Amino acid sequence: MRQASRTAARTARSATRRPPRPPRLPDLGLVAPVQSAAAVLADFAAVAHTVYDLGEESFADNDPIATLTDQTGNTNDATQGTASNRPLKQTQDGIAVARFDGTNDRLDSSTFTALTDPITVITLQRFNVATTAAGTPVGLSNAGGLSLIHAYVTGSSQWSIWNGLAVGQGSTIDTNWHVAVTTFVDSPSTLYVDGNQDLTRTGNPTNTDQIVLGDRTPSTAVPFEGDIAYFGLYDGNLRVDDLTLLNDLGQALADRVGISWTDIT
Repeated sequence: MRQASRTAARTARSATRRPPRPPRLPDLGLVAPVQSAAAVLADFAAVAHTVYDLGEESFADNDPIATLTDQTGNTNDATQGTASNRPLKQTQDGIAVARFDGTNDRLDSSTFTALTDPITVITLQRFNVATTAAGTPVGLSNAGGLSLIHAYVTGSSQWSIWNGLAVGQGSTIDTNWHVAVTTFVDSPSTLYVDGNQDLTRTGNPTNTDQIVLGDRTPSTAVPFEGDIAYFGLYDGNLRVDDLTLLNDLGQALADRVGISWTDIT
């Protein structure tokens, strides 16, 4: 029944999607039309499951964030009812961010109809300490327990993902801005950092029915110390469904903080 509901939901969304944009032109001296960052963000929000974008919020600096509004219109807002556990809105490097204190700050979505693999997660994030104390920027929960973890830190301060079965570890983290993309798929799940493949991990990802910003689940304590400017969740493998949109979104987010993006292939 759950699979039938999920298939029906995907079919309904597919009926309203705009057709995939043509791939970028090869370098033949031709100039392809340049789509604005705002248009790219709107295109992704139109097909995404959930989007949180600090650039679309109206908080003043140092306001505690009680709610982040889902920019897709799916009303899957992330909230925090306990005042002392709310991240602060700040302006860092000229952009709006949610700053998590590494102690108890967390924002949880409401639960939704469980998603199964493939799932794509995209963030514009920064660790504020380059150690395992940096914690977990994004967890995906299932029935209140641990399901998937995107772009967090384990081992010797390494980029990591948890695909529901095992940890994948990659290169050493730093305290710079990065666009992190995880495609949670069967054999293998992959983490891309600024478009570059950083690690893969085999295994069949588990279901997820809730988003947690700043920790692993609503009940665990591996808190994030750092900044999140953008979060996107796509119900599917965006690398397969619309690679052009994935790369355009990665470029738009990288441009927001002046870093390089390498197109995923």
